[in-house]
Amino acid sequence: MGGGEKQKWVPRTRDYVVEKQGWEVKPKSVKYHPLLSKEILQKVENAKKGKEPVAAPEKKPEKKKPQFEDPLQMFAGSSDSKVTDDPLLGASSFAAASAEKKSNTATTSSSKTRVESTENPHPDFEPWYDKTPRILAKYTTSKHISVSANFLEENEAEATSNKAVDHVKSRLEQLEIDEATDEGKSMMTQNEYISHMEEQHTRLKTAWEQGERVVSLKIAIQCAKLLGDTSVPQFYPSMYVLLTTVLDTFGDLVFHRIKDRGLEGGGEKLNSLPANFMPTDVCSSAKETCRNWFYKTACIRELMPRLYIDMALIKSYRFLEECDYTKIFSRLSRAIRGIGDPLAATYARAFLATKINCVACCYYENDTIYRTPADPWRKTLLEAFDDFMFTFKAHRAEDFTNISHVGSGKIDANNYIDLYSPALEWMLQNIGYNSNEDLFYALLQQYKDYCNNSAVLVHILASFKPSFISSHALNMTTMIKGADENTAVLKSKLYLTLGKCLISSPPPKNQLLPILNDVWKVVTKITDPDEYIEIAVVFVQYLLINFTEREVNIFLKDVIKHVKKGQAHLRLQEQIQTIISKVMEYTKDIEKTLSMDNFLPVIDLLETANKVPCGKVILSAFASNTKMVSTSDPVIIHTLFDVARSLHDSIDSMTFEDERKQISRLIVSFVRKIDFGRDLEKQLNMYVDCRQSFTSLDAVTSELVIKVTLLATRAHTFMKGKHTRKTAAFVKACLAYCHITIPSLDSYFSRLHLFLQSGEVALVNGMIVQGEAFLKAAISLIPDIPPTREDPMTKLIVKTENEMVGFILNFASSLLLFPGHPSNGPFYLVKGLMKVVDVYPTWKDSASVSKCRVLMGFLSLFCTYYQTTFPAHIDRVESNDALYGGTAEYKAEIFGFIDTLMEQIKTQINELGSKGDLIAKKDQGTTALDFVNLLISSMEMNPHSATLVVKLFQMAKQTAAVDKNYLGSTFANIEGKKGTWYQDVANKIRGIDESAAA
Repeated sequence: MGGGEKQKWVPRTRDYVVEKQGWEVKPKSVKYHPLLSKEILQKVENAKKGKEPVAAPEKKPEKKKPQFEDPLQMFAGSSDSKVTDDPLLGASSFAAASAEKKSNTATTSSSKTRVESTENPHPDFEPWYDKTPRILAKYTTSKHISVSANFLEENEAEATSNKAVDHVKSRLEQLEIDEATDEGKSMMTQNEYISHMEEQHTRLKTAWEQGERVVSLKIAIQCAKLLGDTSVPQFYPSMYVLLTTVLDTFGDLVFHRIKDRGLEGGGEKLNSLPANFMPTDVCSSAKETCRNWFYKTACIRELMPRLYIDMALIKSYRFLEECDYTKIFSRLSRAIRGIGDPLAATYARAFLATKINCVACCYYENDTIYRTPADPWRKTLLEAFDDFMFTFKAHRAEDFTNISHVGSGKIDANNYIDLYSPALEWMLQNIGYNSNEDLFYALLQQYKDYCNNSAVLVHILASFKPSFISSHALNMTTMIKGADENTAVLKSKLYLTLGKCLISSPPPKNQLLPILNDVWKVVTKITDPDEYIEIAVVFVQYLLINFTEREVNIFLKDVIKHVKKGQAHLRLQEQIQTIISKVMEYTKDIEKTLSMDNFLPVIDLLETANKVPCGKVILSAFASNTKMVSTSDPVIIHTLFDVARSLHDSIDSMTFEDERKQISRLIVSFVRKIDFGRDLEKQLNMYVDCRQSFTSLDAVTSELVIKVTLLATRAHTFMKGKHTRKTAAFVKACLAYCHITIPSLDSYFSRLHLFLQSGEVALVNGMIVQGEAFLKAAISLIPDIPPTREDPMTKLIVKTENEMVGFILNFASSLLLFPGHPSNGPFYLVKGLMKVVDVYPTWKDSASVSKCRVLMGFLSLFCTYYQTTFPAHIDRVESNDALYGGTAEYKAEIFGFIDTLMEQIKTQINELGSKGDLIAKKDQGTTALDFVNLLISSMEMNPHSATLVVKLFQMAKQTAAVDKNYLGSTFANIEGKKGTWYQDVANKIRGIDESAAA
């Protein structure tokens, strides 16, 4: 075994420098771009030679692929697609979805211009029905509410008892009786009242469906009458919402009833009326029905029900030629002046504003989308608002004591004024939306002359464009200071609204600081923490956008002072969290922000449950900031360390795995950005603190080990491999950190890879003893690895052998650089690794492709050990090629390992195909080809190796399951090698193939 002439398996002597030179691809100049097609190259060549260009081959017409019908869009409305019934859509919503796009008229009835309605042109306009839930939630009462007794006792049977008599006479009599009856009163609680109104709403629709129009009208009239009852003013806004919902339904039912009658004329069915129909499109019978409804409305003697029913039916005026909405709206606005109760009158004006919107929208297919009313109609709203301001001034002069409810002490003046808010907000929103600046200043002037109350000013500021307010923000602050404060609408609401406008539309630069000073002189004097924090949440964004971190720091100090009063911060957690989130979102320089003196104290105001989401925001902003690659600022590190520790401490046994991963990623991002430059000891101390604080997160622990190994590598780089006593001690400290930390990880493979990495870093730094200790720890860990584990991503049970193969091959390649042991020999680490491979559970009892790969890796390693010069070296570390220099004993030991490995590999390959199925044959053939390529590249060709190569190649070919491309490339590899042995092997394989073919 000692001599090469008696040895069966001899590694091929290799010159790695020459081989590397042979791998290099020398650049070659080309005439044309290598990716140009042959047809284009041919045309270019022909053009140079003066020949006619070659005609391009005719392209066959492509077959049109059948269009794929998207199941998610098949129900969408379009003009060129059929829509089938969708059981999930109601009748009305389906009709809207399947309607074809049609042209529409302008909003005025006199205009004949056609326009198309495609999408919401005003998505920022909040419709009335979005406001109603807030109104119902805010305006409640514990008092009893009066309702007419007849209204409670009426039922459909009473209305239909005389159905056989003349219908016209019956209806007139019932209306007269209803008007003349002196009804008693019944008292209800709020919940009973709401249930009763919902019942009447259902009753109205049921009666209409059954053809009982009189019952429906009576219900509508009774609801309109109730709108004149302000005996419980605190509940009136909610009562208005409930009752007008019934009136809206009644108006829509009448409108669609007349529209359906408009489909028939002269006994013949006409085309359906489009959404933008004109009076000339409507048949005479429908017009007559429409007039009848308005005649019935005009017969109602009381102003309140007559007015509300008229407004409810207002869309139906479209069916009549004499319709002039400008005059109609003006008439109704002036009629409202006849309502004596100012609260009821204000809400009647709000209902008029709603109906003006309805008319503007009803000319379009989708009548739920807001459309800007015509300018003459807006003038009606201004007229209505003028009426409100006039009455408000009169009552203000008497301190509202002339209002019976205020005078009797049922409600104080401030809370009474607040009852107007929903109606005022809606009226001003319709007046101010998309209006001009002149109108804004006209309203402000009117406000100062007539009202000067914060409850009105807050809606004026919120209803107009923010640019109008911000361009004259200093005047606004003066006006806010001079406003009469309403306890229900505090001045803080005004500053809050002003702040939102300033954020949306920045004021002139020269006014930024004066505005802030004017506002904060008032705001900082607010003693109520809840009122204060509401403004602070808005103005922090104003500061972040327009000022530096210095002003923000002062602002945060003021916030801390206010919210600490009476432990108020404990109930203001959400607002404080919002402030911190905005600071991180709008900061211009995150480094300066995190260095602010008052930033960490604000975070400390949060309780643990609220610190977690806030900490995520802070660490995410820090991690995603590309301007700050790293930091050594102790204030920033301390702040973020405290945040990261809070996140870590929030984890317990019940925490979801996704939450663990998210927190781990954020903390790892923080750790990666800590960099003290050349002060490596300070950096190591930081990592020690991190290890102590983040013990529950393996991902963070792994990252810390990696960062410490990089510290040792940086020390090696700084010293250029020549360590002093101090730097050597530092590297040993880093390695000790790794040796202590790695065993605390739960994942076997994380420990294996980190042990190997730490061993390699130790070797680079010349710490051979420490490096061997890491490798021994990794080797001793391999027998404990189970054959299967749960995949952390898919949660499926997977085998560990593939991951084990990659690790062992990597381990084996690293062992090439480690020097042998003086007492235990040159290969004692390799021997230890080979022993634990044999006891790995998956490879213990049966043949495996994975084990073959490992054995071939060991064989390649020993073939490299055989070389007189290794392909790689580490400075100042002598590997086995320098220590043992190809001595006879060294080579004899290598030959012994090679002989053993060759036999094991052959045995494994033979056993792989023992199952006989196609998969086993394919595995056997592919592994055989892998072995062939290894023998060709690493072993000398002699009778033994050449015969084995031929047998293995034939084995692979006979399986008929191996990839033919791999088979062909392997043969090309044999044939391309220089030397007679390689040619003989190639000829032998070719001869066998020819014999088999013959």
